[in-house]
Amino acid sequence: MKVIKPRDRNDLIKCVDLYLALNDETFLPSNRIVCLQKVETAYKTGKYFKILIDDLGEIIGWLHADTLQLSYMSIPILQQMFYMSNQTGVKAVRAVELLHEDLIFHGEEIGVKIITSMGSYMDPNFVFVRILEKSGWERRGYMAIYKTRHYYK
Repeated sequence: MKVIKPRDRNDLIKCVDLYLALNDETFLPSNRIVCLQKVETAYKTGKYFKILIDDLGEIIGWLHADTLQLSYMSIPILQQMFYMSNQTGVKAVRAVELLHEDLIFHGEEIGVKIITSMGSYMDPNFVFVRILEKSGWERRGYMAIYKTRHYYK
């Protein structure tokens, strides 16, 4: 498994299709066109966007994050906006770890103090954020935060 930038528009389309394939449309309906527009805009404007490929070069996961200022905080944070992996078991755990290690590297590089990553309504046992917790993130409920080295300055 390797974390890289998307190689072309087809990678972005594949990311959206992989994500929507796992969405429960009966609970939160999605729109492929809108989702693709958001993903393409994020990528084109230089937002954090990485894909995870397997040994054959196939996309098996991806993560998009954005820097934003929450209305109740005085500092900007880096927040995971989309995460998905179609892997299971040990490979699913490794996918979470690899993409989030790269996200931490990016957060450290741009100087944010806090990185957030949230679980899904489809993960009632918080498996996703528990993986992050075991990797050194702090967790409460569905949310995990990582305090970068800049947090303490």
